Amino acid sequence: MLSNYLKIALRNLTRNRLYAGLNLLGLTAGMAACLLILQYVSYEWSYDRFHEKADRICRVVNDRYQSGKRVQIGTITYPAVGPLIDEDYPEVVNHTRIFFPGSAILHREEEMLRSAGGYFVDNEFLSLFSFELLAGDRNTALLEPRQVVLTEKVARHFFDVQDGDYGRLIGQSILLNRDEQPYQVTGILADIPENSLLQPDILGSYATLGLYMGAEAVDQSLRWSDFYHYLEVRPGTDIAALERKLEDFSARHFKGEEVSGAEERFYLQPLKDAHLHSMHLEYEIGEVGSGRVVWALLAIALFILGLAWVNYINLSSVRAIERAKEVGIRRVAGARRGQLARQFLTEAAIVNALSLFLAGYLAYLAAPLLSHRLGVNLSWQYLLSGDGLQQLLLVGLLGWLLLGILSSGLYPAFLLGRQQTALVLKGQYSQSEGSRRLRQGLVVFQFAASIALVSVTWMVFRQVRFMTRQSLGINIDQVLRVSQPEQTNWDSTYIERVQSFKDALTAHPDIKAATASSRAPGERMGRIFGMERQGQEGVSLSSNFIEVDHEYAETYGLETVAGRDLNATDHNMNWPMIENVVVNESAAEQMGFEQPAEAIGAVLRFWDKEWTVVGVMKDFHQMSFHHAIEPIVFLPVYHNQEPFSVRISGKNADRAIEHLAAEYRRFYPGNLLEYEFLDERVQRLYEADRRFGSVLLFFTVLAILVACLGLFGLASYMAFLRAKEVGIRKVLGASVPGIVGLLSKDFVRLVVWAALIATPLAWLAGRLWLRDFAYRIDLPWWVFIAAGVMAVFIALATVSWQAARAALANPVEALRSE
Repeated sequence: MLSNYLKIALRNLTRNRLYAGLNLLGLTAGMAACLLILQYVSYEWSYDRFHEKADRICRVVNDRYQSGKRVQIGTITYPAVGPLIDEDYPEVVNHTRIFFPGSAILHREEEMLRSAGGYFVDNEFLSLFSFELLAGDRNTALLEPRQVVLTEKVARHFFDVQDGDYGRLIGQSILLNRDEQPYQVTGILADIPENSLLQPDILGSYATLGLYMGAEAVDQSLRWSDFYHYLEVRPGTDIAALERKLEDFSARHFKGEEVSGAEERFYLQPLKDAHLHSMHLEYEIGEVGSGRVVWALLAIALFILGLAWVNYINLSSVRAIERAKEVGIRRVAGARRGQLARQFLTEAAIVNALSLFLAGYLAYLAAPLLSHRLGVNLSWQYLLSGDGLQQLLLVGLLGWLLLGILSSGLYPAFLLGRQQTALVLKGQYSQSEGSRRLRQGLVVFQFAASIALVSVTWMVFRQVRFMTRQSLGINIDQVLRVSQPEQTNWDSTYIERVQSFKDALTAHPDIKAATASSRAPGERMGRIFGMERQGQEGVSLSSNFIEVDHEYAETYGLETVAGRDLNATDHNMNWPMIENVVVNESAAEQMGFEQPAEAIGAVLRFWDKEWTVVGVMKDFHQMSFHHAIEPIVFLPVYHNQEPFSVRISGKNADRAIEHLAAEYRRFYPGNLLEYEFLDERVQRLYEADRRFGSVLLFFTVLAILVACLGLFGLASYMAFLRAKEVGIRKVLGASVPGIVGLLSKDFVRLVVWAALIATPLAWLAGRLWLRDFAYRIDLPWWVFIAAGVMAVFIALATVSWQAARAALANPVEALRSE
């Protein structure tokens, strides 16, 4: 019997190539889109799940409050927090600390390399995390000062290890930054997997920090907040219950704001959640994604696949009408309804299986291209990794496929099974009101989803355009960010050398200005906690700070709205002699001044000394438009970790850069020169938003394509049902345009209903997405109208061919039986 079903199914598919091709095209497109999205989702979900103890590792997240107001929510906290939690709570069995100083310079003989992921870690780091150690002993590799573990990439840069024998590197030495004492190589890590939030390329022993900063400071401090803490808990530990105990931990060790100057509140974030649920956290150590985006794309995948099956049902319904006599004869011959259902299910299974095969092959071919063009990771590796979430994805996909096959196969059988055999054999096919409304409802669903996707995609691109074209309030055009001379010693001549270097640069006609600052635009700033204004003692303030020289405002074209800018005399090699600062408008407002001029002369106290405000600078956007403008204090402080910002002429950029490189080598020999245009660096802050927009656009186009195939199927169906009506109208003198309009108006009405349904859904989705931006576009009403109008035009273009074909048909063919 099964072989008979297969023969009939294959015969029907080959005889009706147009409908078979449309079904295959729609299902293949929908399934391929679904598979591509699942690859991306599985990659995002795979972060940090390869660690053996991933289920039992969490990190400490720290909120800080001053005067009842939250001033920071971030992933960094004090050196003593991890050890104290480990000591206080038996649920915690191990912990590790990470100090991430930013970039570092590695050098050996004449070779130099900038490390973007240099961590100082406890030796327990290697026991908590399952990074593969190719050489060395996990238990001792990071116990002693000046021990270092390198990744394969770094090891290959400095040593000849083409044979992969990393064991012979143990005991070799390498230099780090300006430390003249060598670091001993005690281990080699395999290159870190890309689906890891932590991306170290070098691990230095935590004990080394004690040599520079004092053992007590790096082990027991509750004031110095630059450390990441990861905890390992006992199997079966209730993380939420342990987290509630941390309220008592904070009250016991910090005594409100008494110890650190801020009220500390601690939370525990599971390691597996860190990548997708940290967009709101400051000072993130790695690249994070958006869980909401991942879930939204997963929903889109299911929508597109659902749209494809809706098309199949519509097209199968059309074919079922043409096969009504065949079904009638089968029923007269004794076929039962179950046998008819199995016949249609066999055909649905064949089409779906073939579509799945083609979709898998298409997704395999498209994944590398789309990974490059869209900037996302698409790989079967993570989808088939066997992890719990990936298995859930695959089971869900198979379940969804089974549901689609059943619904797309059973509906046509149910539709024909309800017809009276005698009428069917006479060629009289009746359509129930419920069936008609169901088909129309499916089309409305398709276009509502498509219109909503179009509207949201439009909003995403408008928001990205708004952010990238909006003025930051600071001039970064033709500004180069030049790497800091960290290899140069800090001494009594350092400030003079910086000034001489800048003077040598600006002497060139193609270099307009230069400045040194601890942060360039686009980079997160440091924080001041417990700041007080004289006369308002007891009121704790919090502010960002940037260490700048006296040419910072001039280089960036910043406006001083009250008082004066910093000048050369504000700088001093003697720390107690530095006393003047400039603040921005937001900082002056936070201090309680209604007008910027009122802040001039105000005395601030922080870091155990007093500072006098000598100027107020106009607000500007230091960070992206995701973040609101915050208070900033500009300190006239130099150090050798400050990069340079150099404004050049746009006419002779190559000549200016050549002069910059020559002067840098002359003033700062032995330093690694790196530079990039600052506007390109700032634009990268919106890369995730642009990537989401590109992904959304691609799958929106696919959704529209699939929806149009469904509309084509319904148009074919309607043209078939109304063939006699069209024939009579033509005999009575109706024109072709009039008939085309008659057949098209019903579809336009459906699309209008779809637009009305899609508009509030798209508005809500847009509101949710825009919530992540401190500065955002208004939701313009015309976007929804434009999306609806576009959908109407697409629908008309889709159905007009079928409508014109019906209008041009010979009426004799339709009326022959009459």
